[in-house]
Amino acid sequence: MSINNLGLQCVGLVAGLAAVLCLGCVSVGKTDDSPEQTLRVLLLYGGAHHLPITPYIRMLDSMPGVEWTPALLPQSNGMLKPGLEKEYDVLLMVQMMGRRWDAAEFSPEQRKAFSDLLQKGIGIVALHQAIGTEPDWTESPRIIGAAWRKEPYEIDGKKYPASGCIHDTDIRVFAADPNHPIVQGVPEFVINDEIYPHIYKAADNVPVLVTDHPQANGRKEIAWTRSYGNSRVFYCKLGHVPEKTWSRPACRRIVHQAILWAAEESK
Repeated sequence: MSINNLGLQCVGLVAGLAAVLCLGCVSVGKTDDSPEQTLRVLLLYGGAHHLPITPYIRMLDSMPGVEWTPALLPQSNGMLKPGLEKEYDVLLMVQMMGRRWDAAEFSPEQRKAFSDLLQKGIGIVALHQAIGTEPDWTESPRIIGAAWRKEPYEIDGKKYPASGCIHDTDIRVFAADPNHPIVQGVPEFVINDEIYPHIYKAADNVPVLVTDHPQANGRKEIAWTRSYGNSRVFYCKLGHVPEKTWSRPACRRIVHQAILWAAEESK
């Protein structure tokens, strides 16, 4: 594993850095039965929300045939431009807002470069808080297929209330299409996580995991796929408590199979 672009600037990230440095001594994400083709994953993380990143490190290390590199945002924003698709197969987006929730940390030029990269083709696997991007980044909801905002907001001329969050609730999760490759072999399960009753969701999202939670308010989709440019995109809402979510075999299987799916035709 290469340790590039960390540039850690706050005490809250020390635990994540220590884990990265420790695991850098081993062959990351490989086992004896790894597939011949190794997938290259860039782990995008930042801010102070849901740290440390140790649960994501452990999850990635458990995946055969996956090599990964961490990239801290916003320090690594400049990497996200055309040409990166030649170095990595998939971007695992843990967080996209950097240190703050309500201030721009991607310049207009960096936002355009990221969109141009996706037009070229690179897999996207986005988790949990990746929908909480900068409020004025109008293209972000079209990429992920959703948006979570602290305040009332508007997308494509339609007004939405603050997205809201129902914390600490048990959610029954099951496949929308059991034959979809991302959820094959994943049993129905119950997890204590969050529900967002008022998020924006794109009409062309293809649900792969859903819930029948009574407070979902029509947002029954837990995970979905879509496309943006020449890139395959997967998003999953789960992960409010990363150490609990991403240690579960079912959740790890979902993310691993999403990485395989996203890399398949995003070239």
